[in-house]
Amino acid sequence: MRIGLALAAVAVFVSTAAAQQTPPAKGAEYEVVSVRPTGDKTGNMMISPKLDGYSATGATVKFMIMDAYGLKNQDLISGLPRWASDDRFDVQARMDAEMIEAQKRLTPKERYSAHRAMVQALLADRFQLKVHMDEKEMPAYALVQSKGGFKLKKPESEDFEKSGAKLPDGTRGGMLMYRHDSITGQMVSIDALAQNLGMNLHRQVIDRSGIIGAYDFTLKFAPEDAPTGGVEAAPSLFTALEEQLGLKLESIRAKIETVVVDRVEHPTAN
Repeated sequence: MRIGLALAAVAVFVSTAAAQQTPPAKGAEYEVVSVRPTGDKTGNMMISPKLDGYSATGATVKFMIMDAYGLKNQDLISGLPRWASDDRFDVQARMDAEMIEAQKRLTPKERYSAHRAMVQALLADRFQLKVHMDEKEMPAYALVQSKGGFKLKKPESEDFEKSGAKLPDGTRGGMLMYRHDSITGQMVSIDALAQNLGMNLHRQVIDRSGIIGAYDFTLKFAPEDAPTGGVEAAPSLFTALEEQLGLKLESIRAKIETVVVDRVEHPTAN
């Protein structure tokens, strides 16, 4: 069974708005797709985009929708039945040789866009997923400079402005690595950091710092389930942002685009 794909310019680090659903384009498709219930549900959910396909291990439908639509906050999805948040699946998908060669010629931005569009199409085909976008006013955070000012320095790189300059579509490069008690960035813009903080804060974060460029940093903070008190207690994420990066989170309300699920079914047989 073949799955359609549409290509469009999408940021490596996801924009603050949910991605628009795009119609599949001819000539770009998965050749083979396997969807099976996960045997062991005790492990972590993992999604691994590959140059020649896609792999999801122990993933819920909600988790795959978040990946497909670039959502960092699960509260931006509504309309899902309970099983779509509980039942886990292993998904393997491969492209044909022609599509693999086409992927090699894409930029990282284009490959990320291709990945998202492919997963959208896979979910539509195998899980009968249909969605629409809806803009809602919701609680959010604005990421701004603290009174003490921004504390990071520009990396020693000739490509600083080129790699991290604020572009109209929010495009960014670099890499963010998450642990339960830290976030490490390599050549990452503050806008990209803001977009991804939603995973920790369970709320959309909008960059209003006015800071351009890409930075290297390690942000260390207390995990959500850490005990309070003690001399060696790590700071909260809010405090760590201010003390270590010179940034501050302010509570706001903002219009945010969300994904509304109109239909989803248990997967069709392989």
